[in-house]
Amino acid sequence: MLDLKMPKVDGIEVLKIIRSTPHLADIPVIVLSHFSIEAEIHRSRILGISQYIIKPLTLKEFIKEVHQAVEPFVPCQA
Repeated sequence: MLDLKMPKVDGIEVLKIIRSTPHLADIPVIVLSHFSIEAEIHRSRILGISQYIIKPLTLKEFIKEVHQAVEPFVPCQA
């Protein structure tokens, strides 16, 4: 879970670091932001986010969005 607008560091820079660090590069990153600016969303998607969630949302919506984002990374259970 990553917020793009943090007080001391830019979330896009954090995302760039995550994606350029070999042992972190493949982890799913979910952006949770109250900004719905298309340029921010596009830039985040180019950097390989799993999901961009716009606040506010209900708990049910949040759970659904997170599930969709991590589902490809969770092994199937038989």
